[in-house]
Amino acid sequence: MNLIACDGQLATDSDGYIRCTGTLHVVASDQIAGTAGLTPDDSAQLYDAMLQLFATVFIFLVLKRLIR
Repeated sequence: MNLIACDGQLATDSDGYIRCTGTLHVVASDQIAGTAGLTPDDSAQLYDAMLQLFATVFIFLVLKRLIR
């Protein structure tokens, strides 16, 4: 399966069609499948950041409710 990639920006013209302001390139699915995903280290950092964000928002909402 091949996919199409745009090296510019995607924009909508006056007719409502999506246009590529750069050049279109064909990308084979095996090129995408060959790229590396998240490493276990990256996954752990992302998980920690998500937990910190959740805790920060939760604490903010609790304090907001207590102040009112």
